[in-house]
Amino acid sequence: MKIPTALLTVISLAGASPVVTPPKECPLYKLLVYPDPFEATALPGYYLESANGVAVLVNDRPDVASAYSSNGPLGLWGSGPTTDGCPGYSYLNAHLTKQNSHSTLTWDAVSVTNWNATANTDLTKLGPRTSSTFLACKRPSKSSKIGAYVLLLETAVAVPSDDGSLTSVDGDILTRALCIPTKIRVTPATSA
Repeated sequence: MKIPTALLTVISLAGASPVVTPPKECPLYKLLVYPDPFEATALPGYYLESANGVAVLVNDRPDVASAYSSNGPLGLWGSGPTTDGCPGYSYLNAHLTKQNSHSTLTWDAVSVTNWNATANTDLTKLGPRTSSTFLACKRPSKSSKIGAYVLLLETAVAVPSDDGSLTSVDGDILTRALCIPTKIRVTPATSA
């Protein structure tokens, strides 16, 4: 009796052992954390943070591990995705919107935006459309998302008057009238 080739294939696959990929092992880190150095000047007591990869302002000064310089990426530990899926730094990036009046800000695995984050100065996006003016836009009252304010970066001198609402990266509709222009002051904690 001749067994059909298709049946032989099914039999050989049924007897095969499944290939199980072991879970990825991530390195362990011992981090030095300091009080968040990025405070909104127009909203004292509100600090730059991440809510599921979206740049927001929170009303406390959390301890964070951050990496920044006068001309480079701005990284915040555990703020969003990483290149290898392990805990690590995510980087603040500005993404120009269709209105060209502002950029959304996200924490991403790879840095594409350089910042001047010199101590005791205002955080400034470098490169094309350099800016140090942010918009802190109040989340809708019914929103349950983290961060009282979504942070956007102003990229035009005058925001068009028809820009009555803006949309956050995480889907909230933000009322332009509830957006406050602010700077983000870089104030690192001093060692005792």
